[in-house]
Amino acid sequence: MSSFEEINDQNFIVITTTLSHNFLADRRRTNLINEMKQVNVPVVFVYGKLRKGADEIAPILTTNTRKCIMFFKNTNYKYAFICDDDFQPHKEFLQELNKTLAMLPENWRSLHLCPGYLWGRGFRRCKVAGKLDPEFDVSEYDKDESGRFFINCSKYAENGDYARVPNWLGGPVAVIVNRNSIDSFLEDFDRECIKDVQSNDVMFKRMLNDNDFICREPLLGYENEQGGTTLW
Repeated sequence: MSSFEEINDQNFIVITTTLSHNFLADRRRTNLINEMKQVNVPVVFVYGKLRKGADEIAPILTTNTRKCIMFFKNTNYKYAFICDDDFQPHKEFLQELNKTLAMLPENWRSLHLCPGYLWGRGFRRCKVAGKLDPEFDVSEYDKDESGRFFINCSKYAENGDYARVPNWLGGPVAVIVNRNSIDSFLEDFDRECIKDVQSNDVMFKRMLNDNDFICREPLLGYENEQGGTTLW
């Protein structure tokens, strides 16, 4: 387990991308701000650009996410939460997050809070964050003895698993990044961009190493689109 500095309103920042002049993005900003106000955590919105064609979606998502990573790198915060603007947090977000982080190894780099395939994004029946409700069988995935998170996640970055099931780390993108590993995190993200630019959730999956972890139960959020997607 790690002897980590507990996350609080002084060492933690939320960074997300948003769109201007978009009513769904307006709803999402309002919701996320209101949710994070309850734990006094600042939210920074990095404004992205609208796509002009379907082929621009992946590059734009990746570029905007890199802006969020760079924003964190240039601050003094110890932890950042990089997420989509439609993230809906667990009702006891900071308490449960700290419980999980306290169990991670000392050298943890990132923790993905709620990939869509784990809370049943395809089912669209999640109303309260927390319960593991996977879209396919994950019983063979390695997990910590506490049951709170998956371990040995680097194996899911391999091409074979990538081709087998779409267990990408989005729906929504929601990842805690440790400042101690920000350089490694950024370098790996850039490396994957050089190889082949895909959407940000695919990039996060491809860069998994043994210092990256994925929440299992409780899952610490889910996707609340506020009425639809802003991608189309």
